[in-house]
Amino acid sequence: PGQCEACASYPQGFYNKGCGGVSPGAKTPCQACSAGQWLSGCEGQEPGVCRPVSQALASEYTAKAEAWNKDRVNLPCSSLDDCGAGSYRPCGNGTRGMCSECKGCDSGSYR
Repeated sequence: PGQCEACASYPQGFYNKGCGGVSPGAKTPCQACSAGQWLSGCEGQEPGVCRPVSQALASEYTAKAEAWNKDRVNLPCSSLDDCGAGSYRPCGNGTRGMCSECKGCDSGSYR
């Protein structure tokens, strides 16, 4: 007999491994993921799962880099402010690019 106790909660970066039945469990560090991965769901009594980092598409730039526990944030290039007449932005494949002035071509050539 006796009263049931809630499993302990731990700060970010740890989870409670083995709590249940007659065991209070143990404070356990979240696992480290391999390069190109981030850790999803390490909290409470869950160890989490390593997931691949989202890759930017040809039409996207990376707005926020991944962290050990958060995926990368990629946004469409079309969400950026227009560069205006006579300018362009080489955006895509994770690169935001900067507005640059269009250069004229020499006679007999085109761009």
